Amino acid sequence: MSIDFEPTTEIAADNLTLAPYVDKLPIPKIQRPGLGGDIQIHAKPAMHQFHRDLQESKIWGYEGTFPGPTIEVQSGQLARIDWINCVPPTEAYPVKHVENKLEFPGYDQPGQGAGLDGPGVPDTKAEALKSWLVTHVHGQKGDAHNDGWAFNATKYQGVQRTQFPNNQAACANWYHDHAMSITSLNVMAGLAGMYIIRDQEEKDLNLPRGKYEVPLVLADRNFMTEGEPGNRKLTPQLLHKQALGPNADEVPPGQPPVIDIPVAFYGPFNTVNGKITPYHDVEARWYRFRVLNAAHSRFYGLKLFYEYTTKNNNVPVPAADLKRAVKLIGTDSGLLGKPMDIPEDGLILGSAERVDLLIDFSVFKGKRIKVINVGSDNPQIDPFNAVMEFRVSPQTVIDTFKLPDVISKQYYRVTHDTPPGGHHGHRWAVLADPTNMMMIWEMVELHGDEAQKYRGKITDGIIEVDLDGNPATETTVLRRVAVMFEDALTFFINEGDWEQWRFLNLTDFPHPMHMHLVRFQALERRVVDDRAFIRILENGKVIGGGTDKKPVTFRTVGPNDGLLPHEIGWKDTVRVDGTELVSVMSEFEGGTGTFMYHCHILDHEDDSMMRPFAVMPKEVLEYHPMDHGHGGHHPGLNNRKRRTQE
Repeated sequence: MSIDFEPTTEIAADNLTLAPYVDKLPIPKIQRPGLGGDIQIHAKPAMHQFHRDLQESKIWGYEGTFPGPTIEVQSGQLARIDWINCVPPTEAYPVKHVENKLEFPGYDQPGQGAGLDGPGVPDTKAEALKSWLVTHVHGQKGDAHNDGWAFNATKYQGVQRTQFPNNQAACANWYHDHAMSITSLNVMAGLAGMYIIRDQEEKDLNLPRGKYEVPLVLADRNFMTEGEPGNRKLTPQLLHKQALGPNADEVPPGQPPVIDIPVAFYGPFNTVNGKITPYHDVEARWYRFRVLNAAHSRFYGLKLFYEYTTKNNNVPVPAADLKRAVKLIGTDSGLLGKPMDIPEDGLILGSAERVDLLIDFSVFKGKRIKVINVGSDNPQIDPFNAVMEFRVSPQTVIDTFKLPDVISKQYYRVTHDTPPGGHHGHRWAVLADPTNMMMIWEMVELHGDEAQKYRGKITDGIIEVDLDGNPATETTVLRRVAVMFEDALTFFINEGDWEQWRFLNLTDFPHPMHMHLVRFQALERRVVDDRAFIRILENGKVIGGGTDKKPVTFRTVGPNDGLLPHEIGWKDTVRVDGTELVSVMSEFEGGTGTFMYHCHILDHEDDSMMRPFAVMPKEVLEYHPMDHGHGGHHPGLNNRKRRTQE
C-alpha cells in the first residue's frame, strides 16, 4: 500500500491543480533492430510538455522523449544496443532537488516549500550535477557486462555498448538509467522506456495488436511554483522533493527516536506516457495494455470507475462488468497459463511491476471509464488521484478476437519442489531501518553450537526467526554479513542453480524487491505477528539492531499462500509490504558475472538498499577461495578444492 496524502488546504487555496483528461494519451514510437541487430539510443536534452496548461519542461530523454521509444524484438533475435550520452556538460541539470521537514504539511505537493510553512532547502549538490548515465534493461537476461552496472556510467559522448540474445519468452521489460547514487534523479529527468519481447506462442494467440495494443507507462511528477503563498502558480520546472523526519511514533518506550529519516518521493501529478492524467479514445472492442509502474516510490492501486454522476463522486465499475471486461494475461516476465480476473478492490502495482491486461470496451460502449489510484488516502477525489480516462465510442464494431481459455502452455507454477529433486540453495535478505537509512542486511543461517549461543539473546546483527510456530522445533538464527553496496560480496551462485530467496521486511514501509538477471515466482507471503526487532543502544546512541529475547514469528496466511492472484506469475520484482516475509524461487541461468538486487523505490536504492551477487560456472566457482554462502550447497573451506602450486 502506498503512503499518499490528501491535498492540503493551502495547496487548494493556491489552486495548484491541473485539469484532468484534457490531453490525449501519446503513444511512444517503436524502435526495432536494424541489420545485424543494431540499435542506437541517444540520451539527450529536450523540451517536453507534461500538460496543456504547463509550459514545456526541460528533460533528459532517450531520443529526447519521455518515455523513450519502445524497443521491440523477437525472442532469440540478437540486439546490439549502443546507449549514447549526448547530454553536454554545459547542460544544466533538469531536476531541482529539495528537502523538507516531515512535520510540515504538503511535502508531497508542488513547490519548494511545504505548505505555507517550513520552506524547502535546495540541494546545491544536485544543481552541480552533470550527465553521468548508465542504462539497465530491467528484466533482461544476459551476461553482467551488458546489465548496466551502477558504477559503469558514461559522461558526455560516452557509449555504453550492450548485447542481448533475447532468449526469453514474450514479455514487456523496460529500460531506465541506473547510475550509482543518482538513479532517482536521472529517471526523474525522463530516462525510461519500454522493451518488448515477442515470440511465436504470443503470436499464435492473435491478441489485439497495432493501435489496439497500448503501452501505459505510469509515473508521478512534481513541479516548482512561483509567487507568494496564496497566489502561487505552477512552473514547468521538475521537482524532486523529499521529507526528512523523526520516527518517534515507531520507537519503543525508552529508546531514542532516529531523526532525519528520508521519506521517498511522492509527486502529486500522475503521468501516463508522459502526460498528466490523459484521456484515450477507444473503440468498443478488445484492447491489450502493457502497464508499467515507472514511479519512483508510489504504489498504484488501479481501479476502474464510471465517470462521476455528481461532483467528486466516482462510481466503481460493478464486479459483474469488471469480470466480463478485464482479464489479466501476464505479469512482469511472461504470460500466465490462463486469463485471470483482477481484484475488485484494485490491482496493486509497486514500482517496476508490470501487468499485461485485456479489456473488452464493448462492455462500456458509449461511456467514459476513469482509472483511479485507490492506493491513496482519498481515491474518490479528482484530480490528485486520477490516472487516466478511457472514452469509449458508442459505435458497434466488428471484432474477431476471442478470449482463449489457455494463454501460455509453457507456463507452470513453481513450488518448493520444482528444482530437480527439490534441491536448491537458500538466501535471506532482511530489510531493516535501525538508523536513519533503509538497509538490506544480507544474512547467513547459523547452525549447531554457533546458532545456540545466540538464541534468546540480544545481539547486533542477529535475527532469530520462528518459521513454523512449533515450540519443539529450533528457531532459525541469522547472522548479518553485509549491509552497504561496497561491503564484501557474499552471495556466490552456481550458474543454472535454483535458489529460494526470503525477503524479511522488519520495517513499516513497503519495498518492491527486484533481482537482476533472473525471473522468479513468489512462493508465499507471510505477515510478521511479533515485531521482535529492536534497536540496540550504546551510550544512549543507536549502534544497530537485532531481535529481542524472543524470535520473529508469523501469522497464518490465507489462500494462495498469502499471495494475490496477480502475484503467482513470472516476475522480476515483488512487493514486500511492511512486516512481511515474501519467499521467491528462481533459476540463475542466462548469464554470468556480478549483478545487483535492490529495492526498486529509487530513493532507497540510491541510499543503501542495493547489494551485488555473483553467478559463475560451477566448475569455476569450485576454485573460488571464499566461503560461497550457498546454504549448504558447497563444501566448507577446509574441504574446498584449491589450485596447487607446481
